[in-house]
Amino acid sequence: MTMLRAIALSDIHGRREAVRALLRDVRQKKIEVDYIFVAGDIGCPEDPNRLLEILRMLRRAGLEVFYIVGNWDIGSRIEEMNGVYNLDRTGPIDLHGFSLVGHGEFFEEHKVNPNNLVVLLSHYPPYGILDRGFKYTLYRKGSHTGIIRLNHLIEHYRPLIHVFGHAHKSGGLTVKLNGVYFVNVARLDRFTRDDKCIGNYTVIIADKGSPPKIRHMYIGGVYKICTRCGRKVLMPPSWNVCKECMMRDELLVSSEPITKKYGRIKIQFHANGADEATKTGIDSLGANLSIPLTTMRTRGVLREFIEDSVREEVYNRLLQRHKQVFALSKDSLLYVYPCPLTSSLISPFILRLLKCKSCTNFDLKNEACIIFRTLLNYKSEVIWGMSEIGNSDSDSSTLERQKYILVFKSENKGFDEKLLEGLKALGFNVILVSLPSELLRREVEDEV
Repeated sequence: MTMLRAIALSDIHGRREAVRALLRDVRQKKIEVDYIFVAGDIGCPEDPNRLLEILRMLRRAGLEVFYIVGNWDIGSRIEEMNGVYNLDRTGPIDLHGFSLVGHGEFFEEHKVNPNNLVVLLSHYPPYGILDRGFKYTLYRKGSHTGIIRLNHLIEHYRPLIHVFGHAHKSGGLTVKLNGVYFVNVARLDRFTRDDKCIGNYTVIIADKGSPPKIRHMYIGGVYKICTRCGRKVLMPPSWNVCKECMMRDELLVSSEPITKKYGRIKIQFHANGADEATKTGIDSLGANLSIPLTTMRTRGVLREFIEDSVREEVYNRLLQRHKQVFALSKDSLLYVYPCPLTSSLISPFILRLLKCKSCTNFDLKNEACIIFRTLLNYKSEVIWGMSEIGNSDSDSSTLERQKYILVFKSENKGFDEKLLEGLKALGFNVILVSLPSELLRREVEDEV
């Protein structure tokens, strides 16, 4: 047999009643599958045994269960069970000509059978694909919750299907991009106000000889006419608009492939003194970042991915040398670097920029002037690295600050030499990132 038949789900959050509703719905719909894939967030933090309890409930349906853990499963008790497999522990598993690969806690590449098609299971989405939600990391500036490392893993595996959850808002949707079917199966833990489960799950039928069949199901769902697109679609009884119409922007894919010229991004480090590169330990940032272009859905996503990849790289390098690293928000810059020509605060941020633009008293030796002149001319961010000096166990230790400015500039133009020398003279380490000019335009939109 070369056919893979599975139910995929995620984000149970320890709700036993959601699992009961799922199994009841599968029986009522007479869905026939061989496996259950669970993409994390199985248990709940308040009960370390709930994850195992949920897995046992699923296993009692008579199907083999393959799972990875999510952020809700931190601290949960995990043990081996017959017919239940933690893919982070087992590694890739062969299923009738398919290699099932899981990445929940770990993101190192696995070797897979080159003759098999790969099905990838993770809790988190890849960056920029069905991943709208809250950002958690210091360097994230947008609303993507996807993991950058997963985009690189996708280029490594080139899977047929990638199943994930976590991003609830984009759950119940599929995007096909460069031969990969990205399937967000979040979330099973969806209840109405009167505590009726309307969670979603996904039925996947894959055969080596044909495109996979992927059906998103809603517990207790009914077929209704969508009031926007006019299609007859399965949806919860209380909905009038289908999920595809709700999240139309998330389904956009560029009609033309992203060109290879965006595949490598150059980063340069300019220290504020002769020995500062060695002292801070980030002179090695003078290198190129590789961008997994096959996972870039639109040029707008590409721009955001590059910026966040650079931030991640810079922050990780700085954290090797500093106890704390943080970027100053635009609003905080107004207070930290007040205008030297007035004692009153100039707010909001855009007003301060406009006043700086028309100012005729620019002082290259003033921190506020040079910071805001850089912000006017370049997409840039001020970063502080804090290091502890002295014995941390005594009252004599102090924090030392290192100042950095991260600047995104056009690859076709150099950075203003006067600004560069002025920033270095004032103690700033300058990190320059060269991008194609079209990716720097503020009006870059998602092109289809």
